[in-house]
Amino acid sequence: MFSNNHATTSSGGAISNFSTSSLFVYNSTFTGNTENSSTTGGGAILGNGRVSIYDCTFSNNSSGASRNGGALYINTSGFAPLISHCTITGNTASNGGGIFITPAATAPTIYSSLIADNTTTGTGPDVNGTVFSGDKNLVSRADGSTGFIGPNDILGTIASPVDPMIGPLADNGGLAGITLTHKLLTGSPAIDQGDPGLNPFDERGMPRPVDIPSIPNAGDGSDIGAYEVQCIPPNT
Repeated sequence: MFSNNHATTSSGGAISNFSTSSLFVYNSTFTGNTENSSTTGGGAILGNGRVSIYDCTFSNNSSGASRNGGALYINTSGFAPLISHCTITGNTASNGGGIFITPAATAPTIYSSLIADNTTTGTGPDVNGTVFSGDKNLVSRADGSTGFIGPNDILGTIASPVDPMIGPLADNGGLAGITLTHKLLTGSPAIDQGDPGLNPFDERGMPRPVDIPSIPNAGDGSDIGAYEVQCIPPNT
């Protein structure tokens, strides 16, 4: 878990990935990270190199005044970043409350990820910039982004946002006190609407898919985001 880190002289509150270096992040939670540099942004991660992020939670990270990308700032050129089965929520920035992609960046592939309830004072509350949809994403407010055109993407707008119906950041299993996730509540539109991707486990190490028989599937019964429901969850 990457928590409560702060960058003042450079961007990326928890991780700065520069030049053509490679960054692979799996099964990790980023929370409470901030950056207040005079340059770019990325409350949790600044991605300038080859970036691949799987089964991670980004919650309550922030960029400073006039900075972008509350959780992720993507400026990779020549490599297509990959964001797969992540939950990105509750992050704040001037633009791109969840993810900010620069105009010069290669569009990241975003696949089966839940991006919701992030905030911004500018544009793109959840995602700002151009993406390549790997399909089966849930974006609460897609305003400010382009490229979420997957046939099974679930998209809302500022005027009509999609409620992801998730619980607070908590220990919902996995490594005690280290793996913090947002569980999906009963009725969440993310349940059974994803695909397992390369990893048959969620961030906690729980198996996926776990198919809820009463819910029609968009894929194989996996859930969108970093958390896989193991049974019908309580709505608390």
